[in-house]
Amino acid sequence: MQCQALPPDADLARQRRVVEAFFAATRAPFARPALITGSAGVTVVVDGKPMSIMAFTVVAGKVAATDVIAGPERLRGFGLAGAEARARAPVLAPE
Repeated sequence: MQCQALPPDADLARQRRVVEAFFAATRAPFARPALITGSAGVTVVVDGKPMSIMAFTVVAGKVAATDVIAGPERLRGFGLAGAEARARAPVLAPE
C-alpha cells in the first residue's frame, strides 16, 4: 500500500501564515521566509551562511510534509549566493 500525497493548499499566503506560525512556535531565530519551488518555506542562515532550505507542504491549514536540503554541495544548485544579504524572501528553485 502506498500513501498518496494530498495536494497542497493553493493559497500561497495561507501557506506562508502556517509556516510562520510553525516557526514562531519553535522560536527558530535563523529561519527566513522563502518561496521554494512554488511552496512556502524558509532558508536557514547562520552567521551569514545558508545552512539549509526547508519547503513545506501545507494541507488544510497544517504542515503535512517538510522537505529539507542541507549541505554546501546540495545548496549550490539553489543559487543561494548572497541570499544572506537579501532583506526580502528569496525565491528558490534548482538551477
